[in-house]
Amino acid sequence: GDAAVAAVDSITGAVTAVATGSTNVTATSEGVSGAASVSVVPVGSGPGGQNVWMATSGNWSTAANWSLGRVPIATDTVQLTQGLDYAVTLDTDATIARLTIGGTSDVITLEVGDHTLTVTEGAPEAGIELLPLGHIQVANGTVNAGQLVIDSNGSIYTYGSATIASPATVNSGTVTVAVNTTLDLGPTLLYNLGTLDVQGGGTLTVGPSGTLDYQGGSFTGTGRLVFGAGAELLLDADLAFDG
Repeated sequence: GDAAVAAVDSITGAVTAVATGSTNVTATSEGVSGAASVSVVPVGSGPGGQNVWMATSGNWSTAANWSLGRVPIATDTVQLTQGLDYAVTLDTDATIARLTIGGTSDVITLEVGDHTLTVTEGAPEAGIELLPLGHIQVANGTVNAGQLVIDSNGSIYTYGSATIASPATVNSGTVTVAVNTTLDLGPTLLYNLGTLDVQGGGTLTVGPSGTLDYQGGSFTGTGRLVFGAGAELLLDADLAFDG
């Protein structure tokens, strides 16, 4: 069968779902074997596991890259927090409980690309936390998070038509919208103490019904900051626009 979809215990024969998909299962009893193609949908139980990236750069969907020997499931707390400089490529849509990236002296990047990453947990702890030198890059994909925290020297870089949906986002690092691209933050409450860098021709949209609470930091670049219907800007620090 496909180890990226289901794992089989060699002693008990128990089959454990790893990811949604189809795989071939062969059962043998008293010397008689039979095979069938089955559909697998993992169902989380309990608080899930702590699944740590163990490889250098590689694909999210490779089971051998993870400390639990399987691709992260919906109840897992995922950590990209050790090793030398590397990038993890999200090559499939994924749902997990929590995610932490960075916190070492090396640059660690999660490349979301055009896929969807959903992180279900949120307050009082961050669903996604980008520690120093922890980065997320998004092209035309979507990141859903219960709460997103970007620490100092953490960053998000978008370079397509990206969406980041989180009820609350705290940015003490850097959010960059590349030239001639868009980032839609939706109805978030964005506390900004870091850098919002919207490059030429780029658009950063807050709302509808979102709030940008500007508590300091900087707004750089020559792109546009757009507020949807019902969105608002709160100024807890001076903010200068030029142009």
